[in-house]
Amino acid sequence: MITNNVYCANWNRDGLIRWLRTRPADVVVLQEVPPIDKLLPKLGEAYPFSSRISSAGPRVQGVVEACQGMVLLSTFPIITATKFQPVATAWPALLASLQIDDATRVSLAVVHAADPIRADGLAARDAFLHYLAEHLDTIHSPLIVLGDFNASPFTPAFREFQARTGLQLSPWNPATYPAGMRTLGISIDHVLVRDATLLRLEPLSSVGSDHRPLRALISVPVMGSAIPAGLAEDGKTGRTLPHRNSGEAGGGANTANIKRVAALSPVSALLLP
Repeated sequence: MITNNVYCANWNRDGLIRWLRTRPADVVVLQEVPPIDKLLPKLGEAYPFSSRISSAGPRVQGVVEACQGMVLLSTFPIITATKFQPVATAWPALLASLQIDDATRVSLAVVHAADPIRADGLAARDAFLHYLAEHLDTIHSPLIVLGDFNASPFTPAFREFQARTGLQLSPWNPATYPAGMRTLGISIDHVLVRDATLLRLEPLSSVGSDHRPLRALISVPVMGSAIPAGLAEDGKTGRTLPHRNSGEAGGGANTANIKRVAALSPVSALLLP
């Protein structure tokens, strides 16, 4: 899986689309997506399933709605997708569930928390994380929460969010912002899991954004059926959400737009050990 805040003023949009067309992961989530109507039709061959949301209001923290798009791209069927916006002054989350195979469903929460530079943004971010944690307590399937939290692993509100939800971070949290500082930046983009295993987490090169993408390799447990021969590893019962290509890149819930734009190849071909 990949998460990336692609930056509203992305200076390399053509390069971003070219990168996504290579299918750098089986599931990609994007925040701060500029004109999403122009992005999705170009990616249907690589990602047959997609969902998108935008803010409910014209502006949040002075940012125009066109810059607040959030996109989920998937090779797996998207069963549900909803917008969760418990705080009017904060950006919403995208909540979704993916059908990995007949026996495995995974829940996702894609996050773009408010920028805490201003006092109102700080309050909005912390309130958003509080209410999101409450909602995630109601989810009982394997859960992956990822995106731009605008908070480091040491931020009190983030640590409270993690403690409340039982979500696990990687032992190593790569710096993602600002992208130009690479390893000298700070870690504000995260991938967290519950009832799943985060096997690997790596930063990728930015494509016209001020954030570096994160790519994660995640294993999820199989629900209710045996593992086909060759998919078990070291006796573990699970499915791995793989990435196929290794190259780096140069308040309530409303139903979101779910789009299928091409036929999906057999899911079994995606479940590599």
